[in-house]
Amino acid sequence: MFNLKPGPPGDAKGAIGATAKVFVSSDDDPMMAIQNARLKKKDLDVDDEGVAELKPLEKGSNQLDLLVTSGKTGDEVVLNEERDGETQVLARSFIGGGADPHVGFNIHGS
Repeated sequence: MFNLKPGPPGDAKGAIGATAKVFVSSDDDPMMAIQNARLKKKDLDVDDEGVAELKPLEKGSNQLDLLVTSGKTGDEVVLNEERDGETQVLARSFIGGGADPHVGFNIHGS
């Protein structure tokens, strides 16, 4: 059973205190991975395979900001949760403009 669920477009949701392991995928760039991640402006651990471990969700909006490897402005980024060898799609967003490939998601804690 997964700790998070898909929410409105570009968002996910989970119970207060939930944690999860998340990663990104993209049909636009199959090599895309998380390089750095922050949840509510706090750094997250990211392993060598680009999997970020979310800290416990707080009530309300939990902004997840990701810097991804490769990718370019306009590429679609799919946020996925990994648990017990299974994967589920949580949300989709697009890389914004700028020098570095950044993308953000909102995870609602309730």
